[in-house]
Amino acid sequence: CSISPDKKSHVLVFGSSVGTHPAILGRVTTDPALLSRGRYPATNEGLQIQTKGDLRTERSPHFWATERANLEEHYQTVVRPFLARQDDPHVSVFAFGAQPLLVLLGTLLSDKFRVGIYQRHREPEPTWTWPDLGESYEPLAPTVNRPIDTGKRPALVISLSGTVAEERVTAVMGNDCAIWHVRIPEPNHHCIQNPADLVIWRKFVQRLLDEIKSIHGHGTPLHIFPVMPNSAAVSLGLVRQEKADMPFHLYDAQGEEDFTHALNIN
Repeated sequence: CSISPDKKSHVLVFGSSVGTHPAILGRVTTDPALLSRGRYPATNEGLQIQTKGDLRTERSPHFWATERANLEEHYQTVVRPFLARQDDPHVSVFAFGAQPLLVLLGTLLSDKFRVGIYQRHREPEPTWTWPDLGESYEPLAPTVNRPIDTGKRPALVISLSGTVAEERVTAVMGNDCAIWHVRIPEPNHHCIQNPADLVIWRKFVQRLLDEIKSIHGHGTPLHIFPVMPNSAAVSLGLVRQEKADMPFHLYDAQGEEDFTHALNIN
């Protein structure tokens, strides 16, 4: 009863299969996470963009085109018109899926609404509720290794939840690439532990995108090879400015296998 009216939030659930693992999220998952942040669902149903029981994987023909069309159509015809009718809505995002699609979701939301992004935590048991870390919390500390030769095609490698060998990038792009490599001291799946980590990440990546654009040019495509938590992927799309930033060419990888081109955001 102490939760005030300005704490209501519209729950947006996006679920797309990753490999052979389907993603189906419901209120049993999202409500406790929301309440732990002092917010409550604005509606009973929420907003859902989910693929249920789909046997396609990232390797299936037309997977990326089909999933992209599904995401964009649902967003433009259902999510965006609904939110546009609300008075300064707050949106709580629960997103699970292939990382290029998560980045795309972030670009659709952009900075049009107040957005809170949640992260799925694996330990000690699967949950979307942010853990109470106390004094053990160590903020995210990303750094970037800049290329020596910036006269080549720019590639952004993001090693947050796992280490990406740069040979996996040159295997796709050849040697004609200038690799900007973002790292943290110990890449792991649990590196986003607190909402403050996402604030740090958004500020860091926004500055980095500006730097890469100033060197390589506004119209030059930026080839992105992401290995990062779901919330960080949505946040990457969230900070992208449609008219100001470079086109994104996004790649996807399953495990340690080669990256494949997934989709472009122009």
